[in-house]
Amino acid sequence: MSPDQEQAHMHRCLLRWICRASPDDRENFKETSSRVRGEAKTAELLSEAREMYVEMKKRGEL
Repeated sequence: MSPDQEQAHMHRCLLRWICRASPDDRENFKETSSRVRGEAKTAELLSEAREMYVEMKKRGEL
C-alpha cells in the first residue's frame, strides 16, 4: 500500500469510527481533535463524517 493509499484508508477508518462512536466518545474526540488539529479541521472532519453516516445508513451498515 502506498503512503497516499494508507493515509486515505486511515482517514476512512477515522470517519467510520466517528460515525459509530457513542456521543461521549465523539465529544471527547472533538475536544482532543480541536486541540491537535484545530477547530476548523475538526469541524471539517465532523461534517465529512455526517455525510458518511447518511451513506452508511442508506446501505444499512448502521
